[in-house]
Amino acid sequence: DADKLLLALAGDSLGLSASTTADSVGFSAQELRYRKLDSLVDGNVFAVFALSTDPNEAYWRLRFSFVGQGKGDYVPAATSSNGRSYTWVAPVNGQPQGSYSPIENLVPPRWQHMLVFAVSGRHKGWKWSGEGALSQFDKNRFSSLNSNDDQGYSYALELERPIALSKREKDTLWLKPRLRMEQVSAHFAPFVRFRAVEFSRDWNLVNRMVRTGTCSEALRALTICHRPSLRCSKAEFGSWGMDWTRM
Repeated sequence: DADKLLLALAGDSLGLSASTTADSVGFSAQELRYRKLDSLVDGNVFAVFALSTDPNEAYWRLRFSFVGQGKGDYVPAATSSNGRSYTWVAPVNGQPQGSYSPIENLVPPRWQHMLVFAVSGRHKGWKWSGEGALSQFDKNRFSSLNSNDDQGYSYALELERPIALSKREKDTLWLKPRLRMEQVSAHFAPFVRFRAVEFSRDWNLVNRMVRTGTCSEALRALTICHRPSLRCSKAEFGSWGMDWTRM
């Protein structure tokens, strides 16, 4: 139907999938009804809906959505027992003066799935592990447009080897270097957050994404900690690097 065709043409740009809510359903004294008329402003003709109780003309049912000040042609009017009504306001120099329109954004069906895998092992004192994920997120199943950003991936590799610096009967001092590398593609779409809330704030990722757009993320970390085997206290330090690339 018309709504499916509109979604098919919108692709992932859901702001383009707004559909009119005007529906000719007949007059009803229990619901708000509007009549349709033409209004001439600065030589331009506008199709306008006006609240009416005339059973011969008032057979349009409308639902209004807030679209932002200066982006719509209607403003809220009186509220009655049948609901709130809206009044059309004429544009000035071609600029809309209202904040509501008789439209609604269509919500398309989405499809998301993810494949996750992990491996780990030990070899000659080394401990290694790896994990990865492949994601697919189609924001609009009705459209084949913009499908080049549906797939994404991420992976993490970690290598670790404890080294005994001094061997004592009750208190061995260990050096524990750990190398970790992560890669997250620009279009990876996890179901839930996989990092701590503080991560983006600590590394100023929000501001970087605003400046550079959609970016892939690469993290490399070397952490070295030393700790006595029988104590809970430990010291840890390391360095992190981040590479952002415009996609």
